[in-house]
Amino acid sequence: MEPQTGLTHCETTRLHFRRRERMSHLNLILIYFDGSIGDLHCKGGSQSQNSFRLRHGALLGLSRLMQKNQVAIVLPYAKKRSKIISCYLSMQKAPQTVRSSLSQVQLPLCDAIYCVRKRKLMSGDLRFINYSQIYADFSLSENDDDLMKKCLIVACRTQELLQKS
Repeated sequence: MEPQTGLTHCETTRLHFRRRERMSHLNLILIYFDGSIGDLHCKGGSQSQNSFRLRHGALLGLSRLMQKNQVAIVLPYAKKRSKIISCYLSMQKAPQTVRSSLSQVQLPLCDAIYCVRKRKLMSGDLRFINYSQIYADFSLSENDDDLMKKCLIVACRTQELLQKS
């Protein structure tokens, strides 16, 4: 299926989109990359462009979610860094344990990958991101009363919450 918006909209930029038409009626899971799937890996205090790591079991977990849901990943990094992570994730396929139960079908790990635009990153407050581009691309309306039934946002923000209190 084709996306409904341009590459850039409001606070996000689409990096990868391969929505499966046969799954379009299923729920959407938005996963915030940082802390949930992986994070940037700092060596000696510097964050290089290609230094990131995935949590143990993240690929297997994503592939299991993809069996019964639509999955979009949000990367809270600058576009250059996000493209590297997006490229890596979009090239990965479901681990062998999941493929064997699906008769060797090659499942991607996500339907779409988005990054946060630079002006939102510069504001420093990533707690409230406008997901309107993602909702539009997946044919969801922000004004829909059933949005909470159709979309789940997964994020790990414990470090930020601890710093605020």
